[in-house]
Amino acid sequence: MLLHRVTPDPFQIDKISPSNIGQNQDSIVCYGGCLVAKFDRFGNGARRSDFQLTIDWSEIEAFIGVFAEEKNPAAVELKAALDLLKVMKEAGWSAPAIAS
Repeated sequence: MLLHRVTPDPFQIDKISPSNIGQNQDSIVCYGGCLVAKFDRFGNGARRSDFQLTIDWSEIEAFIGVFAEEKNPAAVELKAALDLLKVMKEAGWSAPAIAS
């Protein structure tokens, strides 16, 4: 996962520069059902900031769907498994309890 700064640096007068680069996340954690990717001290310039990207499960399902539409083999399999699970739940199946 990459976070990109998509707006130009205000000190560069609308010029896109190498300081507008992507950066891999520093950590990924789960808080309250959301995935949080943290980008500490983003960028390579003098005015670096901390950013984080929060993604909930519905967005992850949407990502899987987009990758599946693009024929990514892993996403196609995962989407098929999620679709099968949905049908099983509609038929009355319930997942076993998750041990703490």
